Amino acid sequence: MREYITKLLPFEEFVTKKDGKSITICGYGNVFCAKDYHNDVINRGAFKATLARHQAKGTMPAMLWEHRNRVCGKWIMAQEDNYGLKLEGVIDNTPANADIVKNVMNGEVNGLSIGFYLMKSHHLKGVRYIKEAELIECSLVKRPANAHSRFFPTSHEIDYTDAAAMG
Repeated sequence: MREYITKLLPFEEFVTKKDGKSITICGYGNVFCAKDYHNDVINRGAFKATLARHQAKGTMPAMLWEHRNRVCGKWIMAQEDNYGLKLEGVIDNTPANADIVKNVMNGEVNGLSIGFYLMKSHHLKGVRYIKEAELIECSLVKRPANAHSRFFPTSHEIDYTDAAAMG
């Protein structure tokens, strides 16, 4: 029997900010240099150009539910650090999102998964190394392809220094 292993970032306690209108989350849409279930490894710097274009236009990637055409909130911060693609967003606490809010609040859903257009890559020994990607969306998912891509509800500023040092 195969052993099922998960590895989450070693953040301490996170308290949910729920004001009745929204829930704030922070996490990583992708963790660099970690092979995912599709045999892809995204290199550091792969999102640099797309994030610069978003910033210049005053836009952000879409926040979707399970890669479906269902917007469930918005990303308010997206940036690369040494560990990965760090995101902060707000989930709308509306009747239409009641199932999403319930799943996030009870911990059933805590994964993030990116949707992108491949711009530059190369293959080596069966692994695709992604050098540049055009980030379109980052979805809340139950099972992310990159097992380290997780989010956490939070009500305070998170110090990612320790997580970044791990990468």
